[in-house]
Formats: sequence, structure tokens, C-alpha cells
Amino acid sequence: AVVDPAGTDGSNLPKDKRALVMSLFMDATNARLEGNPSKAVQLYQAAIKADPNNGASYFELAKLYHQAQQGDQALNYAKKAVAADKENIWYRFLLADMSTQMGDLPAAASTYEEIIAKWPDRYEVYFGLADALSKEKKTDKAQQVYRDLEKKFGSNDELVMREYEMLVNANELDKARDLLEKASSANPEDTQYYGMLAEVYQELGNKDKALEYFNKALAADP
Repeated sequence: AVVDPAGTDGSNLPKDKRALVMSLFMDATNARLEGNPSKAVQLYQAAIKADPNNGASYFELAKLYHQAQQGDQALNYAKKAVAADKENIWYRFLLADMSTQMGDLPAAASTYEEIIAKWPDRYEVYFGLADALSKEKKTDKAQQVYRDLEKKFGSNDELVMREYEMLVNANELDKARDLLEKASSANPEDTQYYGMLAEVYQELGNKDKALEYFNKALAADP
């Protein structure tokens, strides 16, 4: 489950307090679903008062403050959610996302690295890490993340396209060209790269190579 309304497993709470926390949490969730965020905030905070280690309420508060465009508060509660339950991957995802949105890219990258260390088979986490590194202008490190993905899951079109987009956005056109040339050589039957290579060579000022790949693209799909 994503959240446990009464703590990590509830074993640290007396039965009556566990029931209180669950009741407060459910009432808060109902208030949120009914479009009453201020009441939901009050009830989640009451649940936290009853159980200061209630990661689920911190998690929900972080999302509510994010929706209210109060980034500092959202980030603060996301950190508290992770501190309350370090084994919940969704709390860490939220923390990484909040850190990114608040512009703390090193913190976001660090959180993604922690997720990968604990859950190495979560494919999408690598993209988050590569994106954070790229936004930090650490393109080489971001590319290494894609190499790690290749080694673990194998190469595919999605990896190539995501890395290509990252390199173009970073204005690393030489690296984008090399990536596409490698992908095209490894998969000569895959003609989708021809048009992309024509565009990259055009941007690089190599009109002859651009024309060569443009003609290849036309021949492959007349």
C-alpha cells in the first residue's frame, strides 16, 4: 500500500490511539475528496499530533500544500514523510519531485540515487535522476545513468529518444549525433533515426550529411 494511516505498521501505537489516528486520517481524506482542503489540513495535523511518526499524514499534507502552491511547506512535509517511513518508495518519489520543483536539484538527484540503491528495478527512477543531473548541467553524469539503464534493462527506442531529447535540450548536438549514429548502426532496419540525424546534421552545419540522411529518410518512407 502507498500509505498506512496508522503509521508504518501500527505496532508502536496502543489500540485506542491507532483507532483515533485512522479515524482522523479517514475524515481528513473525506474532507479532501469533498473539496475542503483547509479542514483536511486540520485533520491530518490532528492525526500527526496523535502520532508524530504518521508518515501517511505528512505525505498527504505535502500534496495539499503543493496544490496550494506553498512549495516550502510541501517540501517540509515531504521530508517528514520520508523521515517517518524510510521504506515507503512513494514518499521518496514525492520528496524528489518537491526538491526538483523548489530548484534543489542536488537534493533531488540524491533522493533518486537513494531510491535506486533500495529499489534498483524501478525503471522510471533512472529517468528522474538523469533529468535532475541534466538540469544541473551535468550531462556526462546524466549520460552515465542511461548507460547504467542499458546495462540493466537493455537498449530500446525509449532510452534512445529520452537521451536524445536530453542532449538536444542541453545543446549537446555532437553527443546527440553520436547517440543516433550508434543507434542507427546497431539497428539498421530502424529507419526512424534518419530524419533525426538529418535534423542534427543540419543544426551542426553539415549540409552534405543532412542531405544524405534526408534522402535516406525519403527512400525508406517515400
